[in-house]
Amino acid sequence: MKLFETKINHVIPEILPIVPTIDVVVFPHMIIPLLIVDEKIIEGINRSMESGNKLVVIVTCKKQSEKEHLSISPQDLFSIGTVTQIIKVIPTREGTTKILVQGVARVKITDIKVNEILSGNVTVLPYEFDEKQTPKYHEKINLIKTLMHSLSEHNQYLKEMQVGNYNVPEKV
Repeated sequence: MKLFETKINHVIPEILPIVPTIDVVVFPHMIIPLLIVDEKIIEGINRSMESGNKLVVIVTCKKQSEKEHLSISPQDLFSIGTVTQIIKVIPTREGTTKILVQGVARVKITDIKVNEILSGNVTVLPYEFDEKQTPKYHEKINLIKTLMHSLSEHNQYLKEMQVGNYNVPEKV
């Protein structure tokens, strides 16, 4: 199995489970909750958790009608997605699953397969950064960290999630 390494020290397997989304785009470093309904997608998440790497690829579906939304095929997915680390998995009584993920790296997805799970080959895309933006970037990150820390002190839900403890890379 071929592995890729990102600039933020994650080792990414060549083949990962895919979690399709509708009208949601996930970017590296972004934290977002998702509701998962499809059994194959839930099985892919469970396998990722069992393997220990806790990584899945989030990819947006191309425009679909409400009827098509239940059966997603490989042709319905964009070829660029984001590898995400699963932070938390919450099974619901209705048989669905809620997950909280954080984006790790942009990837190109090829050879999508639909078996027991939806999966595909991934290739990490280059990490682009404009050195001229560094001072502004660090100012904004420090402001966001300060605001999130302040919010988490006053909100029990955010305290439980430990929002202020996620990695912020030196370069985005």
